[in-house]
Amino acid sequence: MKRIALALLSIALATPSPAAVPGAEELADVILTLDGNRDTSIDSTEFRAGTADGFDEIDRNRDGRITPAEIDALGGVIASEKGSVAGALVPPLIKLVLGTMDKDGDKVLTREEYTAGAQGIFALLDADRNGTLTRAELIGLPGQMVKAAVK
Repeated sequence: MKRIALALLSIALATPSPAAVPGAEELADVILTLDGNRDTSIDSTEFRAGTADGFDEIDRNRDGRITPAEIDALGGVIASEKGSVAGALVPPLIKLVLGTMDKDGDKVLTREEYTAGAQGIFALLDADRNGTLTRAELIGLPGQMVKAAVK
């Protein structure tokens, strides 16, 4: 995980914009599927509902924990919905983001860790503090999480 974080941090620091982080736009598009009212932004209610559903979608064996293997398994699902490039690039970014939520460092994410982490991510990404996340703000997620992961 640290090697991935350092590699992504190097990419993030060497590129002029967050969109240049490989997979950032694809990840933003995946997250934008939470936009229930189709207004091209995600408000806090949509984000909370979507992230709760997201935990259940990732936790395939329904044991109340997300493991690295369950995150890796998302590649096929994402590839079938968003294409093979997204399927290859997005799961490592998801693993990085979820890794920042793993407060006890056991490489397994509980629902409590996930929920608390998701609330923190919404606040971190809402750069203009208007209570919604735009695609541009979501594209910044990998860079923000890389910085958090290497602190």
